[in-house]
Amino acid sequence: LQRLIDRTYDRRTFEAVARVRAFTDRLGLELPMPGELRDVLASVLRDPDLDLAFALPDGRLVDSRGTPREVPADSEQLVVTSLPGRSGVCGYVVHRRLADADAHLFGDVMQAASTSLEHARLQAELCVQLAAVEASRARVVEAADAERRRVERDLHDGAQQQLVALALSLRSEQRRLGRTLGSEALQLIDGTVNGLRDAVDELRALAHGLVPAALASEGLGPALVELVARQAGVVILLEIPAHRHLPMTEATAWFVACEGLTNAAKHAVGADMTLAARCCEELLTVSVSDTGPGGAALDAGSGLRGLSDRVAACGGTLRLASTPGRGTVLTATIPCE
Repeated sequence: LQRLIDRTYDRRTFEAVARVRAFTDRLGLELPMPGELRDVLASVLRDPDLDLAFALPDGRLVDSRGTPREVPADSEQLVVTSLPGRSGVCGYVVHRRLADADAHLFGDVMQAASTSLEHARLQAELCVQLAAVEASRARVVEAADAERRRVERDLHDGAQQQLVALALSLRSEQRRLGRTLGSEALQLIDGTVNGLRDAVDELRALAHGLVPAALASEGLGPALVELVARQAGVVILLEIPAHRHLPMTEATAWFVACEGLTNAAKHAVGADMTLAARCCEELLTVSVSDTGPGGAALDAGSGLRGLSDRVAACGGTLRLASTPGRGTVLTATIPCE
């Protein structure tokens, strides 16, 4: 009966409530975009200044996208109205002061939107939780990089130097006591020195595989040039960035290039390889391609899966195009400043 009266005598309220209910009915079929409910309410109430703030369980207030915000105090133009929820106040709506004739409209619209408001609050809370997870992943990667650099320094300044000093000491004693030593002793010293040299080479390779020194001191561009120079096959370096990025961004881009070239050398022997790294519109794109047999997949090995997680921790995406018979292209897109 009330709907019939509204449709006949209060057409604006009837249409506004109908539009809000139609939006609510969509919730079970499709996921609305953050902020879409605010746009609907602002439209039906004809209030472009309308805004929503949702209360989190810890008392913080966020907008529809999970961004922290504060609710302004009442003024001559704006009023803050609390939104009741299942367990107290679920948020606030900031809107223009209502004329007496619009109070009924506002109340009916808010009542019709109660389910949508609770859904939007949960969606905002989920956005906050996802942001916290992404920040946690980024901190894990940064901690791992810091530990990797520490291990690299320890290997270079500790074990490597001690092994080199021991080899030099043995050679010095061999020259000093050469005439008094027998052939077996000389062979033993030679074998020991050669073993120490092999151990030093292995430690250098291990330390070099962690993070190159050029990456920290000179940046991504020189580190990629150095990486290409070490490759056994022919690698065409198309483009490199000329400026620095955040350490986490540079390390991730370098690992993408290193993993891509390593896989290409392993699975596409003799194929042409291409490496490019370019910045455009605050995005760093690193691409490694080869003309090999193709057929690779992101979930085929732990290396690419871990690399995908690392790129995601930087807020980026890792894509792999590898059609059988048409080569492979590994591309990482990472936000940069």
